[in-house]
Amino acid sequence: MVISNKKIDQAGKRLAGKDSQISSEEADSILQQFRIIHQRPMNLCRQMIEEILKQQGINALLAERVKRNPSIVKKLQIQTNMKLSQMQDIVGLRVILGNMNEVNLIKDEIKKEYKNSKFKFVKEDNYIESPRHSGYRSIHMIYKYDEQIKSQKQCKVEIQIRTEIQHSWATAVEVLGTYLNQSLKQSYGDNKYLEVFKDISILFAASEEEKVDAILESVKDIKPKIEKLKLLDTFQNIHIAFEGVDKNSAEQYLLLKMNFSNQTTEICNRYSKDQFKQANEEYSAMELAIQDKKVEVVLLSIQDIRELKILYPNYFMDTVDFIKNLENVFKFVATTQGLQDIIEQLGDKESETALNKRLLSDFENILKLFKIMSLLKQEYKELERIQEKIILETATFDEMEVFLDLIVKSGNEVEMMGYMKILGIHSMDEVRDKVKKRQRDSGILTGLAIAGGVILWAALFSR
Repeated sequence: MVISNKKIDQAGKRLAGKDSQISSEEADSILQQFRIIHQRPMNLCRQMIEEILKQQGINALLAERVKRNPSIVKKLQIQTNMKLSQMQDIVGLRVILGNMNEVNLIKDEIKKEYKNSKFKFVKEDNYIESPRHSGYRSIHMIYKYDEQIKSQKQCKVEIQIRTEIQHSWATAVEVLGTYLNQSLKQSYGDNKYLEVFKDISILFAASEEEKVDAILESVKDIKPKIEKLKLLDTFQNIHIAFEGVDKNSAEQYLLLKMNFSNQTTEICNRYSKDQFKQANEEYSAMELAIQDKKVEVVLLSIQDIRELKILYPNYFMDTVDFIKNLENVFKFVATTQGLQDIIEQLGDKESETALNKRLLSDFENILKLFKIMSLLKQEYKELERIQEKIILETATFDEMEVFLDLIVKSGNEVEMMGYMKILGIHSMDEVRDKVKKRQRDSGILTGLAIAGGVILWAALFSR
């Protein structure tokens, strides 16, 4: 079925509540058909990206989605000059990668691959190099399907490429916006939330770029704001139970109904890859039938059902990664500040500068150090436990001994010495002697916090 752009735009006007030449029923039908004809371009696009990831040997989270009716209507209402036929994100794919090197590589590879494909490049918006005012960071690439099929020539596919940290931020904004019934994602809503998320975005960017000074400065400003808003408490309390998903299921699509009043998520139906049309029809019917603003339906498409909650955490109000990223930054700052206090106590300002430079210049070695640690799982947990006490300066002498023994057992004593020498320490025995001498002082960390700092630093950026 070929739908003219004129009819599509008239449908968009009706959906946005404007004067139109067509009825509401016809507008709903046109929107449903308009979404369906985007399926083939979206699938072809996904196959191409999967092949690129395979060729590059990169493990990424790759998800596709059809834009929900309420989201389409809201966008038409907010962007008053937007025509439905020109909307570029009716369907989209999201590629979530481990770091910025992978983001830039995949972006370049997609550009190369698509030069000889049935897709025509439309535009690229790099919101990582030039973030939106809200703090949103991602790369958006728009491609138009250019095969000689009239209906599908109307279709555009949006590809979003971002890092895991950037994704956790975007998810948190969407979750809180849903919870507060505010369009935070579109930069509309309570200014105090918009400002704190903007600041957090800057902090996360500094962490990905390994800018120690920027991290320390940002946390001083951001942490009190987060505590005042009780932001982490809010996220901890927002949770919708997700039950009944068979982890071994091979279904391609899930139709979900989420009730934000009683914190439940119901799986209404499951569909195979060949049932997309039926899925879309039932999805549209449910959207029209639901009047309660606190109830939403969503049609999810995913290759591997086991990654569902990772790929679409916003639909389950799951902000674990966002909370974890913030807490990791705060822990890193606590350790770094503790280390700087020790250096100041030693009266060696030159060591402080040398330490920061060494941490930055040897960043790759730090990552390597973290990744080759050979501790057993329970031993590593013990090391982390003591590290927490080191940060709070409540570690006992016996715990310090255990901490040192675990560092030695990890097989990284030689590597650790490079950092300890910055503080003028030349052997593990010397470290133990210093601990004994300072065991009654509040500065029990002399020369040891560097080990905890390195581990925290690596843990923060090796995710």
